Amino acid sequence: MSFGSDLKQLRQSKNIGVNELALHSGVSASQISRFENGKKSNPKSSTLQKLAKGLGVPEAELFKMAGINLDEAVGNNTPQEIDLGEQIEDKNKILKYQGRPIPEEDLNLILRLLKSGKDDDAE
Repeated sequence: MSFGSDLKQLRQSKNIGVNELALHSGVSASQISRFENGKKSNPKSSTLQKLAKGLGVPEAELFKMAGINLDEAVGNNTPQEIDLGEQIEDKNKILKYQGRPIPEEDLNLILRLLKSGKDDDAE
């Protein structure tokens, strides 16, 4: 089955009309109809979240129907380790703070501070 046909079946199983789902989800009735009729596929994550709310089902259920692994869509909540020193030293990257590039002299200062802290830990 396709996402659209699955969505229609779920909506009908809850005795919810297209217009009612549109009202409760914030997704237009025409967009819902396009999904259900196979004229539109690949819904955005935000659309799936709205539809889930309107249908009163867990978001994971609609993500699964759309063929999206929820862990991949939102991350698996495992922090990613990034070596700040490597990021600073990589000249192919422009590091920013609040949308503005960090000046080279500030990056050098940060790098010196990181290295000085590393020396303190070694003692």
